[in-house]
Amino acid sequence: MARDSSWDTDLPSSYDVNKLYTQSADPKGHSDVLHVRVKPWIGSKIAELIASRQLDYKTIQEFVRDALVHRLHYWHEQKALKDVASILCHIYTMQDYLEEEQRRAEHEQIINDMTAVINNHLASGGRDEAKRIVRDMRDNALGIPNEYWRNRYLKIIEERFGHLL
Repeated sequence: MARDSSWDTDLPSSYDVNKLYTQSADPKGHSDVLHVRVKPWIGSKIAELIASRQLDYKTIQEFVRDALVHRLHYWHEQKALKDVASILCHIYTMQDYLEEEQRRAEHEQIINDMTAVINNHLASGGRDEAKRIVRDMRDNALGIPNEYWRNRYLKIIEERFGHLL
């Protein structure tokens, strides 16, 4: 891993998962002091890693600073992913509503078209056929799961064709 000479990680674009973030201060010399307690096995494992010289850390503090920076960026990315997921969820929900409204508009157009069909049957003496079609339309409307739209379509059918039911 490349050693980083500064804390230039304020912007997500400057972050590199392969860098070691070991500096204790920013380029202007600013730093905060944190004191943490860890379980004994964590402290001994970190000490073993440092002593083994298998990694590029010189001190436990460097290891901890690097771990903190990487974990902070991990959580930053997770929040960004959640924000994107939330936005996508909102977009998909709105698309679902629009598609549902479009289907309802198409359904209302079909009812209007069926009104013309029924009126044609009535005009040509096919009252029984017109009644059969209206009963089928009502039966289909009864199967609509959404109560608002079911009642709305039943009301339209009753208003237009109640005399045929």
